[in-house]
Amino acid sequence: LGSKTITFHIGVNHEGYTMNQLRGFVRESLEKLLPYAEKYQIVMGIENGIRPTDQPDEILRYLAEFKSPWLGCTFDTGHANVLSNYDGKKDLDKFMQKVKDAWNGQPVFENQALEKLAPHIVITHVHDNHGYRDEHKLAGCGDGTIDWEKTIKMLKYNCPRLISFENENSCIPNRIPVARFAKVFPALVDKY
Repeated sequence: LGSKTITFHIGVNHEGYTMNQLRGFVRESLEKLLPYAEKYQIVMGIENGIRPTDQPDEILRYLAEFKSPWLGCTFDTGHANVLSNYDGKKDLDKFMQKVKDAWNGQPVFENQALEKLAPHIVITHVHDNHGYRDEHKLAGCGDGTIDWEKTIKMLKYNCPRLISFENENSCIPNRIPVARFAKVFPALVDKY
């Protein structure tokens, strides 16, 4: 189809597998998928998520093990924001249920996700939220808590492998006209 990139998630665990079992599944999948990625010259991005299995250190583990130009990271700004806790005051009761369930009620926060993953980011999903759920709000409009100046500068100037810069806004649920998204998103990227 001419695609240059593909994103995949490794974090869902409805069956109750152990972390070591899940890591084995990811390794097996990467062993099978990487030859196809190379054959078709598609860069695969493992997306950071909101579960223990798809946190930055886990992603870095696979990138180190499979040192391949066809494997990188898809950085999702909203997911990173949900699991950051810069002020140390997040109310655990406000988290969406699937985050609570994934972490058995005790999420482990990561404030340096972007900095850790920057050298490996090949795709980015840009959207905002208020730090408790994956709201997919329009970035840069003040409807969320992400520091967009810091984030855009980091993505633009510290991610040498970045191929695809994608808005992942939920236009219909958030009642954002596509025309507004088409105007705001490029302006945000150009601003910094």
